[in-house]
Amino acid sequence: MPYFDERTLQLLNNKQFYNDLIIAESRVQALLEACSVEIKAALSPLFPEDSPLLKSAAKTTRGNNFLGYPWTIIDFPRKFESEGFLALRILCLRGHCFSVTLHLSGEIFKQYSERILARKNDIPSNYYFSANSDEWMHIIDEKNYWQMNHPDNDFSKELEKSSYLKIAHKIPFEEAESLPQQAANTARTLFEILM
Repeated sequence: MPYFDERTLQLLNNKQFYNDLIIAESRVQALLEACSVEIKAALSPLFPEDSPLLKSAAKTTRGNNFLGYPWTIIDFPRKFESEGFLALRILCLRGHCFSVTLHLSGEIFKQYSERILARKNDIPSNYYFSANSDEWMHIIDEKNYWQMNHPDNDFSKELEKSSYLKIAHKIPFEEAESLPQQAANTARTLFEILM
């Protein structure tokens, strides 16, 4: 069996394809940075001016293989401690969608879980939640996430048996132009619930 079939050779030789990937990645990066600016503006009225949460810098990470798909994440705001963390993550998972996810884990999750349970009906029904056994599964599908406030999903029960919670808003790539505003609205909605 040859190492390179015709399709592989075409890809390896296609300079435009690689140039297009670089351009796409720089545009994704700029879009996610715009999201962090809008989020900071949306959350500033909710927090004291000297809030460490809003003073933390946005952190970008990227990779080429989350279940076979390239990805970019920007975390803002974020608070990482040895006993747990809080992060608002905007993910661009190629081949899937954008998502804006509030991720709470460990002691920080425990600190907010009662408040979230008390206000679960304030979370929009088009959002999703995850509290299953794999905290690091980011693909929003029926195996990993459940729709909020759906009668078949017992949010309270899932929260009780978990050590983390992710609440996600799924946004198609076609809505990229409105992503910064949607991310800001999502952040404001979720952080108002935590307050």
